[in-house]
Amino acid sequence: MNILLIEDDQNLAKSIKMFLRDEGHEVSLSHSGTDGFKLAISAEFHAIVLDIMLPELSGWQVLEKIRKNIDTPIIILSALENATDRVRALSDGADDFLRKPFYMGELLARIHAISRRQNTAAQNIEVGDVMINRGRRQLSYKGEPVSLTRTEYALVELLIENRGVAIDRVHIHEAVAQDKSSAVVTSAVDVHISAIRHKTCKEFILNKRGKGFLIP
Repeated sequence: MNILLIEDDQNLAKSIKMFLRDEGHEVSLSHSGTDGFKLAISAEFHAIVLDIMLPELSGWQVLEKIRKNIDTPIIILSALENATDRVRALSDGADDFLRKPFYMGELLARIHAISRRQNTAAQNIEVGDVMINRGRRQLSYKGEPVSLTRTEYALVELLIENRGVAIDRVHIHEAVAQDKSSAVVTSAVDVHISAIRHKTCKEFILNKRGKGFLIP
């Protein structure tokens, strides 16, 4: 993900930036409210991490100005102890609120959570005659609801998140299977794929020889 971090504490900002980059994300950094707002509306970000106590423009002002222009998910960071600040942040358009000091892993989890909420709520996904409502975790075929097991739906979600990219049996098994035994990798994945195709159609999930399975 491409993340914008607006934080004036340079040591903390450096630590957050390094942590998120180590986790595979791109991070743009601003130390002031004015520059942070300009960055936020000048490029496309998957999430914005915004401190409250900023020079020039406060985090509250930046939040208000951002929300007048874009709907990028925003996590507010604050050292303030007042519980009403969380209510204010959420009321003013923030998606989450994290009080300092915090565990880096929690920040990462919250970034992933708000990104998932935005993505799943955004749209239904159509693949031929198959419709996937990710917000409700429902699937239909030719307008009729399809009942999937938890593992089958997790497999569909995995392939949708990587749509167009073939994923091999081992990686599918590691991501969705409840029995992690390597001895059942091939047979278990094939059984789940077969079941999903039987409930929908063969064209829904394709097998790219030597590469794995994909949803086109």
